Amino acid sequence: MKFLGDVGIGEVGKVMDKISNYICNKDMNMSIGFIIIGIIGIVLALPLYLGKIKLNRLYGYHTSR
Repeated sequence: MKFLGDVGIGEVGKVMDKISNYICNKDMNMSIGFIIIGIIGIVLALPLYLGKIKLNRLYGYHTSR
């Protein structure tokens, strides 16, 4: 059983490569493909990023008191 940390960037990279290859093979405009991949990446990354900020703030408040 894989933990979330073990999956990490490598698995995301593979998925992104598959998506980009699929889009490129469809002979679509490259910029459109990169925009789509960027949006997917942002959507995936935002909750993790916001979660880290919230955790850091919580830990910060606990350590300061």
